[in-house]
Amino acid sequence: DGAPLWNASGIAVCTDTDKQDSQKLGADGAGGAIIAWSDHRTVPAGCDIYAQRIAENGTARWAANGIPVVCVQSLVGTRAPVMIADDAGGAIIAWEDTRNGGENDIYAQRIDPDGDIQWNTNAIAVCTASNGQTGPVLVSDLHFVSGAILAWVDYRNGDNYNIFAQHINAHGVLGLPVAVLFRSPAGSMSTCPSTTWRESSSRHSSTIASNSAPRKSPGTERISRAMPSLPAFTCAA
Repeated sequence: DGAPLWNASGIAVCTDTDKQDSQKLGADGAGGAIIAWSDHRTVPAGCDIYAQRIAENGTARWAANGIPVVCVQSLVGTRAPVMIADDAGGAIIAWEDTRNGGENDIYAQRIDPDGDIQWNTNAIAVCTASNGQTGPVLVSDLHFVSGAILAWVDYRNGDNYNIFAQHINAHGVLGLPVAVLFRSPAGSMSTCPSTTWRESSSRHSSTIASNSAPRKSPGTERISRAMPSLPAFTCAA
């Protein structure tokens, strides 16, 4: 009936020092939710990734103000987290990460229902190719338990950037080769994975989104029609 089930003005997920932003939310499979965000409490000039699980009754299941998903404590740090439920009561979280010298790379971590880290202490590197990667997005792999497919915007080929993707299984192993999903020749650029992308020219740019497969447009060659086709398209980093 639309009535608030928790406090009328909401519940505090994190009120620690400095700021928290870029929050993402996913179901925990038990009537509650897992929330991940960028957190500046340890590095005001940069940020780390924290998370909290909220039970169905609105109480925090993990430590007050969240638990660290990754804490590299660099001056720039980690940002732009994305998250999906892992179908086992936990979550898989990915983000842009500058720990390797300023350019964005893509890292990921899995966290279980108790808030315990499941992969390497400070996450696994999904892609550290040259020139940077941005804009990660995640989907469940559907055919396996607690895995995911991650896509991102990739600049390894210069300003004419592409979309790459990678499969991660439940143990943090990169299971399928990196694949080019979209390749755009000069003057037309793919800027967003999934079904949203941008086409640009010297005079204008526009963003296109669709719930169905994107149409082939001038200047954009669609390499792969869907995520399950990934093994057919390998590409060296």
